[in-house]
Amino acid sequence: MIFSRLLSFLRGGLFGRRRYEEDFIKRIEKGDIEYILNVGVPRVEAPPTPGPQPWKELNLIATGFETTSNILRDPEALMYILTATDRQGEPLEVKGTGIELLRTAVNYTREHPNNIYYFEGVQGGIETRMLAYNGLVSGIYFSVNNVEYSGLRAVDKLGEFYFDAMPLWATRVKDELAKWSDEKLSVYVRGLDHQHMYLVNTLNSLYRSTVIGESEKVLNTILKRLVDYTKFHFRSEEILMDKYNYPQDKFLRHQREHNAFVKTVTRFKEKYDAGEADLTLDVFKFLATWIINHVAGTDRDYGLYFLQIGVANKKPVHN
Repeated sequence: MIFSRLLSFLRGGLFGRRRYEEDFIKRIEKGDIEYILNVGVPRVEAPPTPGPQPWKELNLIATGFETTSNILRDPEALMYILTATDRQGEPLEVKGTGIELLRTAVNYTREHPNNIYYFEGVQGGIETRMLAYNGLVSGIYFSVNNVEYSGLRAVDKLGEFYFDAMPLWATRVKDELAKWSDEKLSVYVRGLDHQHMYLVNTLNSLYRSTVIGESEKVLNTILKRLVDYTKFHFRSEEILMDKYNYPQDKFLRHQREHNAFVKTVTRFKEKYDAGEADLTLDVFKFLATWIINHVAGTDRDYGLYFLQIGVANKKPVHN
């Protein structure tokens, strides 16, 4: 009796929810208009990503250290990460071998928990860049006389240098790469907004896992989410466009953009499956650009159309 009740609870609770979340794509594919208009996706928030784990030897380094270190070599990536951040007061002065730079960053983040920090030191022909979070260094770049090193090679090379007083600037890194805004991103249809929020949260999930050094653990999960997204989101939009007679030329342009998204995500997944896992930066740059150019641009046009013909179920927000 007890066992049967437990089984019934699991079927209706945890397993039932899981089935519901799997079945919502089928509801969209069947053209459930009310579901598309009002719900869109069962869970707007992206699933949580794993927290950092200490690296076995130094106990100072995150598990995705090499991937994040490569990102620090890319000026464009730094621009994404450091936008709208400020240096924190005076520089930290480091004395000792280059390994003390790592220890200084680690100790600083222990004193400022739950914040991600970027550290930069420049002295003569030497430059170092680091990311650290909650007592772990998640990435490091080091150059000396224009010769560049990253990851564990940078750690090894840093150990060869002694500094009397290396100034190390600390900059707090933003927690999210993108923020949802009804004013800038809403298409005035509740269900489609939920789907766009899911995409924004997926981008932020990948971004945060990257800067704390955990991108290797979540990239496959992110790619799976994006494959699912192409199934439920594009189908949702095209069903509504077709039902409510969205102008044909705009509909076709929208489809072309959708096809380009599918092609890019498919290529990412193929590269990942082939072992080319160092795609993190490419994926989050692609998603950030898509949200700016497609969601805030092309999608807003059909949103205005739905608003004009009375299909929209959300009011515009203005400052």
